[in-house]
Amino acid sequence: VQHALLKTRGLQEIDRNLGVTGAMAAISGYVRELEAEADLLGIELMTAAGYNPKEAFFLFDHMITEIEREG
Repeated sequence: VQHALLKTRGLQEIDRNLGVTGAMAAISGYVRELEAEADLLGIELMTAAGYNPKEAFFLFDHMITEIEREG
């Protein structure tokens, strides 16, 4: 009986972990989509303000470098 209970608890733990992982994966994709949308809007606003949109590459490159340095 104890073995069956431990096995059931183990399966429940695996099931719970898979559920959390699945939810995080779904949210992660959604967050990336929102980030891409925000980046595009930022470039549009930058262009409307008279900045060269090609300079956005250097901004993003700098941001990546800073994140890697801190991370």
